[in-house]
Order: sequence, then structure tokens, then C-alpha cells
Amino acid sequence: MKANIDTTHEIRDKESHLYHVKLTSRENNAATKEYENKVSIQKFTVSDFQQMEKNKYLSLNYWKVEILHNPEIKEVKAKLPAAPAKDIEDGKGAKIEPIKLSKKKEKELLADLQMQYKEKYNEDADSSASIADLQELLN
Repeated sequence: MKANIDTTHEIRDKESHLYHVKLTSRENNAATKEYENKVSIQKFTVSDFQQMEKNKYLSLNYWKVEILHNPEIKEVKAKLPAAPAKDIEDGKGAKIEPIKLSKKKEKELLADLQMQYKEKYNEDADSSASIADLQELLN
């Protein structure tokens, strides 16, 4: 079965009640003296994930945290590109509505994208840049 947030990720039916989270940490390689990304996919119960999110455990201990499957969302949603909703179709001519974020999540995403921009380009992103603008610049 496909995950409901990142549909490229496959999950087992018996694991659909768990959060599937892609965790990226930065580790220093002593041989090359450079940081390398170490990626792992972890599964959490709803209560464990909520507790870790409340305590900011994941954001403090990992460089990047991506939710692949959220068991609290019952319907499967395709991962949408940054294009406006009117330009997105499902291949059969039907329009796909974008996922709506709360103001808090929007601010968190914007802050995360600004941090990624700063790490990639060694300068601050334009303060007027939108989420879509930053996603386009980072991809």
C-alpha cells in the first residue's frame, strides 16, 4: 500500500496505523572531513510521535524530518509540486486541490526552507520570498 503523504513510499497494511518518518542526520566523515547525510526511516505510534513533536525531540536531533505516512489522515493525497492548484491535474483532467497548511505549519515550513537556503547558498533568503519561491530555488 502507498503512504498517504509521499506516495512513492510503500508501507505494509499492518503498519498503516504508524507514522512513517524519514530522518536525515548530518554526520562528520573523519576520512573526508566533510559532513554526510545519513537517512533512516522510522515508524512511530501516534502517541509516541505526538510526544516527540511536543518535546521537539525530532527537530533538535535530526537535520531534516519528513513525514511519509500520517495514520491520522485516512485518504491518500498525492505529493503536490509547488505549482498553483489550477495548473495541477490528476492525469484524467480533474483538478487536484493543494494540501492546506495551518498558519503555524506554514511558518515552520518557511523557516525550514529559509534555513536550507542559507545552508545551500551561504546567504539569507529574501525575506519576501514565498514557500513556492524557496522550493523552486532549492530544487
